[in-house]
Amino acid sequence: MDPHFPQNLPQARTEESHPEITKRDLDPNFTSPQAEQAMQSIGVQKAYKNAGSQFYWIAGLSLVNTLTQVFNVGFYFVAGLGITQLIDGLAFLFAEDSPELRGILLGVGLFLDFGILAMIALLGYLATRGYVWPVITGMVFYALDALLVGLLFRDFMGLIFHLFFLWQIWNALRALRYWRNLGQKPTDVPQNIGTP
Repeated sequence: MDPHFPQNLPQARTEESHPEITKRDLDPNFTSPQAEQAMQSIGVQKAYKNAGSQFYWIAGLSLVNTLTQVFNVGFYFVAGLGITQLIDGLAFLFAEDSPELRGILLGVGLFLDFGILAMIALLGYLATRGYVWPVITGMVFYALDALLVGLLFRDFMGLIFHLFFLWQIWNALRALRYWRNLGQKPTDVPQNIGTP
């Protein structure tokens, strides 16, 4: 035996040397139920916020499109809503045919645009507050808008951006479903011990 080698080194923590330690304590992948619940809660909140932020982007880009149309700037964002572009185009078309009603027609067009944009922003807000139905409703509405952009306007770049935003919202829904299913998984510990 080497006299320079220390003889009283601490033993490795194993079940044999420390019977109070369980396999669960030695498992590096084990997380406590509280930590799992916290991770699940963070994941659910992030999924809701991701879905809501997509609707905020859609509403914001559509608002810029409406303002550029009003001020005749000459550009638009392809991810914006096609329905607001249609309303703007019809309002300007009818205003050219009836110059005496121009202000009223443009005002009605803006009122309809702002109503639609407020609805989209409200869906985003409700999604960030933890509701699933606004996410699904917004997806259906934006999918119909994608059909409008692709079929009526034949704006294929706009259609691609619509599909991209729909994909982002779908991913948020999938993440939400994953985290919710994870929270509903059965635990190994019986929950009803001592109850009649």
